[in-house]
Amino acid sequence: MKYLLSLLALVLCITTHAQMKINGKINGGNGRTIQIYREGTDKPYTSVKLDQFDEFSIVLPADALQSEVFSFLIDGNKAGMMFTYERGVFNIEGHYADWPVINSKNTLNADNQSIQVYHKAFLPLVKELNHVYVELERFKANKMTEAEQKAFKEKIAGLQDDVLRYAQEYMTQYPTTFANLVILRNEIMPLVSEDDAIAIFKALPSNFKTNAYYKRIALNFE
Repeated sequence: MKYLLSLLALVLCITTHAQMKINGKINGGNGRTIQIYREGTDKPYTSVKLDQFDEFSIVLPADALQSEVFSFLIDGNKAGMMFTYERGVFNIEGHYADWPVINSKNTLNADNQSIQVYHKAFLPLVKELNHVYVELERFKANKMTEAEQKAFKEKIAGLQDDVLRYAQEYMTQYPTTFANLVILRNEIMPLVSEDDAIAIFKALPSNFKTNAYYKRIALNFE
């Protein structure tokens, strides 16, 4: 019996660590809900509500694709925290005002470290974007004057230019990091023509060509 209990404990341990579990604390989260999206989907895979201590725990699916990128969106913030699948248990902490930038009490792999560098670089744009979305509701409801609508459209165009500029600066400074692929897929491709996206994709360093996420991006250009 003792042997069976020990074996069961071992199996449970293996099962837990064969997946990716994230224990998190988002200070200032005030009971908000985090929605988790799998790569390439527009509907949440699951969601989790922050408890009274602004903490949450989530286990990502065992059938995750190789180098699959998950997006964590929190109520009231339009920017997703990106995370590529990495087996193990991770303890992260951040502040709602600085989402999607987080700190990890564990050592993240190089891919996830590069994504956090990208999030920190883009944080000023994220904060501006959240303000723009508040104005967007007025724009959609046709509650702006003609002059306000013109100014709003100019602000959107300027913000899009800033996104592309930030993306180019990051990719130039960190040309071989995994976050380049995440930026291309999530920041650049929605804003540029297919021809321009293909040109940027083809200019990526050769070290990406064996990466599974790179190969899935390539399917968009076939």
